Amino acid sequence: MKRTFSLLLIASLLMTNAFSQGQINILKGQKYQVDSKAVTQSSTEVQGQTMETNVDAASVFNIEVKDVTDAGYSLSNTLKSLKSSTSQMGQEMTFDSEKKEDMAGPVGTALASTINVPMAVMITKKGDIVPDKAAKKNEDKSMLTRSIATYEASGYGAQIAFLAIPSNPKIGDTWSLTTDSKDTKVTTNYTIKAINGDLVTLSIAGTTSNDITMENQGMELEVKTSGTFTGEQQVNSKTGVVQSSSSVINATGTVSAMGQEFPSTTKVTTTTTVKML
Repeated sequence: MKRTFSLLLIASLLMTNAFSQGQINILKGQKYQVDSKAVTQSSTEVQGQTMETNVDAASVFNIEVKDVTDAGYSLSNTLKSLKSSTSQMGQEMTFDSEKKEDMAGPVGTALASTINVPMAVMITKKGDIVPDKAAKKNEDKSMLTRSIATYEASGYGAQIAFLAIPSNPKIGDTWSLTTDSKDTKVTTNYTIKAINGDLVTLSIAGTTSNDITMENQGMELEVKTSGTFTGEQQVNSKTGVVQSSSSVINATGTVSAMGQEFPSTTKVTTTTTVKML
């Protein structure tokens, strides 16, 4: 289901956050493009019937380093494009932010303040996103608002573009990172499996859990999921810029609505590449 895809997307974005050792080393004026793709296969049991949903989504972020300070990096990040294709119960739904007719529709209208709009993002030298204390909290629980919140929480691509690793990495080095927000908890275990010059290859594995309340077509839903993920990342050890990343999340859970619980299973395969412009 599309709502389950949104939840797993949050988890896939959070699991690539930087840990407490090492530092990011990027320069003022540098520009990067982040291409991220997610393929979701989910099924939900509803009154003895299985409802399957397949979602393919692709997003492109542009990141520009505007300033460098002792505290970290000031970035200008832009969600340049978003494309998705959803298949559910024999129906096909698509969205392409590069098409005027799609941007004029309900999804495009909701995302108009997010797509192709530069966003000021601050990250620390260790790669942590610095929350914008001046930003107003949106209490809207709609699925689209949740999706926009996902982009905000990930720093509009910053969280999947940078990863601080040990200053003197060695094959076999391991460490763990846990991020625990209001409704999502992710624990990631990293292991250095190969080093080729400045390029470090990491294997990643971990757990994720979500307990999120949202609204869909006027109905309040509580979605609980938990699962595991595995994957691999290649990171430049000198800069902390992620060159490529891939992961597979397998999760199970329930969707609760009107006093009923419906079991669900979800698999999300994500791939990300980062290049300097």
